[in-house]
Amino acid sequence: RFLGLERVALDNGIQFGSLFSEPLITAILRDLKIKASRCNYARLTLNGKYHGLYANVERIDTTFTRTHFSAGGALYKNHMGGPGGNLEPVPTLPNPNARRGLPFEPKSAAARKDARDVLALIDRINKTPDEDFATVMEATIDMDAFLKTMAVMLFSGAFDQLTGWAPHNYYLYHDLQGGRWHYLPWDLDVGFADNAFRHVPVISGWHAAWPIMPRSPSPLVRRIIENPQLRSRYRREANLILENYFHPRVLLPKLDANYARIKEDLAQDPFPHRRAT
Repeated sequence: RFLGLERVALDNGIQFGSLFSEPLITAILRDLKIKASRCNYARLTLNGKYHGLYANVERIDTTFTRTHFSAGGALYKNHMGGPGGNLEPVPTLPNPNARRGLPFEPKSAAARKDARDVLALIDRINKTPDEDFATVMEATIDMDAFLKTMAVMLFSGAFDQLTGWAPHNYYLYHDLQGGRWHYLPWDLDVGFADNAFRHVPVISGWHAAWPIMPRSPSPLVRRIIENPQLRSRYRREANLILENYFHPRVLLPKLDANYARIKEDLAQDPFPHRRAT
């Protein structure tokens, strides 16, 4: 361990051209009392040679879960997506005992290789009758945190999350003591990149108050929006988050402050032509 951590994650901000996305988004999540990674900046030097400025993102691992949850829960990572990655029902597989192809990688001792508990969660999300959905989900998922996270992901344009398109880059944690599941977003460098890959109109391509277009979302998102009680609750939270965190008068000073903090380091950075600064 180093400073209490087992691992570190350094993001060079090159793929989507920004070093500001992860610090801004994780700071919003944490200010909303949502369990999320800490993030700051790191200057990387190897053998006396400066290799640039990085976003230093706290890893989601057993150290993280011990800090935020009761001990002994099941942690799963969805890194690349795949069958069930958006929490849709998983097709019957040739060998149900193998569960090959599932995107949920066990990351703690209590997590199952066959992800049987995740499959049970998927069944509950998809098969609960409409009239019972709000009540059952409240007992199954940390719904307050999920609704707030959903709003933050949509406003920031984090399109590869469970609340966006082709979901991956997230963790699920089953708190065995409390019994509820927790959605933990990860790898948030895509935020605020509206013209992602130079051709994907992210933020202008969806409607945060009714996030079902232009592509079919996760069944969990769809059923929240189709449920009058949860939809109303989501929109109340989203409206507050929009005004308190994403209004230009709030967000732009934070962006300026982050830039001022790293300005001198960026001047010597080896990737200046590929960063949005």
